[in-house]
Amino acid sequence: MMNNSYLYKNKSYVLNLIFLLFWIGGILSFSIDNDMFTENKWAGGIFLYLASFIILLNHKKNNIFILIFIGLFGFIIEVIGSAYHLPFGEYYYTSELGIRLFDVPLSLFSAWIIISVFVIQILSYCNIRKKVWWLIGPIIMIIIDLIIEPVAVGPMNAWVWVDEGFYYGVPISNFIGWGVVSLPIFILIQNSYNAEKKQSIIPFAVISFFITVSIIKTLFWPIIIFIMICLFVIFRKKINA
Repeated sequence: MMNNSYLYKNKSYVLNLIFLLFWIGGILSFSIDNDMFTENKWAGGIFLYLASFIILLNHKKNNIFILIFIGLFGFIIEVIGSAYHLPFGEYYYTSELGIRLFDVPLSLFSAWIIISVFVIQILSYCNIRKKVWWLIGPIIMIIIDLIIEPVAVGPMNAWVWVDEGFYYGVPISNFIGWGVVSLPIFILIQNSYNAEKKQSIIPFAVISFFITVSIIKTLFWPIIIFIMICLFVIFRKKINA
């Protein structure tokens, strides 16, 4: 008779395989001019839902509640931002990320979870002292957004900035807003989140998706920033070795 651990591992393999298929399909949609890959507007949202679901499955119960709260908090801020243009600036979402509620894709709930966990993994892997996560976390969140924004507003067309800015059309108010919103998130994480022994590769896979699209579409700054992050992580790891 199969035990629960065996069944859990099998389910994890299946979910990861489905995620991989979506990842490959997404990359093909930016590489091949074929309706089979370019007309699936539902796929982006499913990709994010699936990624966040796998991430939550790899967390302990207490951390799951914290991450769900972060997802809800981020989504509510997006609703406020979309309606009142605070704290990010004036923008609106297209239909590329799936079903919307109050003009905001529900998949943004998943996006905030994914990015927050990716930053947590960087902080943990680099052995950054937890007492300064509240400060370093928001800074890294802004840096990650510098990778995501050019793809999201460019090739992906997931949202549109009304008042264009200096960085691929993204205004500086967006990055200030990310720092402001990320501050309470990482205060909560610093005080309530317990480090997980087993880390999912899914957050890195999602960010690598944006990097791969940046390479395909020759968006240089996201690639350079990602390389700098990798070098920072390697440097920190060597220092703490």
